[in-house]
Amino acid sequence: MKFRSRNRKITYTVRQAHKITENGEVRVTRGLRAEFNGMPGQGSTFDSETAARKLNWSDEERKKVENYLIAHADYGRRLFRLEDDSAIVDELLHPKNTCKAVYLQGEETMPCNRPCEGDFCPEHEPIFPDVPAEEEVSV
Repeated sequence: MKFRSRNRKITYTVRQAHKITENGEVRVTRGLRAEFNGMPGQGSTFDSETAARKLNWSDEERKKVENYLIAHADYGRRLFRLEDDSAIVDELLHPKNTCKAVYLQGEETMPCNRPCEGDFCPEHEPIFPDVPAEEEVSV
C-alpha cells in the first residue's frame, strides 16, 4: 500500500525496538517504522510493500504498519493513501484554504491547518458565526 505525506521527511514509529535481558540472555525485538522521505515542497511517499521486502517484514507486520498509518490522527489531514482519488489527495496536500484556528500544545501555539472552504474547519466553526469575536455575547 502506498502512502503520501505533506511532510518532506517524517517517521511514524509503530513499534519501538526493545532489548530484553532474561536469565543473562539478551534478546532484541525489532521495531516497526514507516519512514517517509521526499523533496522539499513536494511531500513524501512510503510504500509498505517495498519496505516489507527490504526489511524482511512478515505480512502481519506489514499490515500492522498499514493499519497504524490509516488509524493515525494525521490520516486525511497530512497523510493519505495514493490509491485515493489523486485530485482529492492533491487538493488536500496543497489546500487553497486552511483552518485559521490555533491551539496550545504545552507552551507553543500550534495552527490547525486542516483544509476548509471558509476560515475554519467544521471542528472549529464559531458557535456564533454572525457575531464578531471582539464583541461580548450575552445569553
